[in-house]
Amino acid sequence: NYGDEFDTASLSPALAQLAEKIATCGHFAVGPARDATINIRENSFFQLDPHVDPADDGPDVFILGLESSVVLTFTPPEDLLPVPRRRDPREVGLRSWSDRDIDVLVRPRTLVHFTGLARSTWMHAIRAGVEVDAADGPATCDWWGQPDYLLRRSPRRLSIVLAFGEPV
Repeated sequence: NYGDEFDTASLSPALAQLAEKIATCGHFAVGPARDATINIRENSFFQLDPHVDPADDGPDVFILGLESSVVLTFTPPEDLLPVPRRRDPREVGLRSWSDRDIDVLVRPRTLVHFTGLARSTWMHAIRAGVEVDAADGPATCDWWGQPDYLLRRSPRRLSIVLAFGEPV
């Protein structure tokens, strides 16, 4: 279940411990956990189209990235853009969805927290990646901030997404 029906007792001990640590570490003002999602992506295909997670999940979202680095891109709402968001996959791959996008480098074992406008109105996404010829063969890379700053992806990415409600 999720939302009001979510019960952290149904989580594995490791996931319940992670949710508890986030809630009690003193760095974040969060309410009860409302959702937990595990994403597994294979073959360096990590693409995630721009979206906003459901509002019912709560105002605070945390993503723990594991196994591969990735660039999480926040793209502003259309009304903040001088021109419409790019949609052509090749153009997005080379220039991102807009010139106002913000890239966040997520290394393995990195916890990303987003709240406020980053949670409620800006969309988050992962570009498809750039194919390059590396010394040991073809590789899929992300670019971070500018297209010529490349970071090689590992073949597999695991992420744990935890959402929390309003503080009580």
